[in-house]
Amino acid sequence: MIESCPLIWPDFLITPLLPIGGAYQERKFCGNGDVVNNTDTLGRAVDAYIHHALVDSHSTFLLADIQGMISPSGQLTLFDPQAHSPSCNASEEPLGYWDKGRTQIDKFYREHSCNTICRSLHLHDEPKLTESQQRDVERHCPWEM
Repeated sequence: MIESCPLIWPDFLITPLLPIGGAYQERKFCGNGDVVNNTDTLGRAVDAYIHHALVDSHSTFLLADIQGMISPSGQLTLFDPQAHSPSCNASEEPLGYWDKGRTQIDKFYREHSCNTICRSLHLHDEPKLTESQQRDVERHCPWEM
């Protein structure tokens, strides 16, 4: 059945119109299904940001499809990210049709190479949770409404 509502999600984020052209540069840091190990300073910072968000969420939220606009002054504005997350339970729907769940999170841990920024932040492979932390993650998924 096709819905008559033009918006399929009850909530969404918007960004102000970003300047394009001229001295502004658009950059894609990674896609939805790939694990990119960027080699330049800005790319390594974005890779470490993705790694940090994953570790900080106890492996429940992997940012993906990161892109941004770089201003002439070097300011970076990220936009249009996607995310992967494991289901809290078997009946929960993924975050969206792009969500590859635990499969993509495991792929990140296998293929990501920690860079100097990751190491300076003391990021590591998938964190080992205590039983209490695991119960908290299962009860309080970051996307739960």
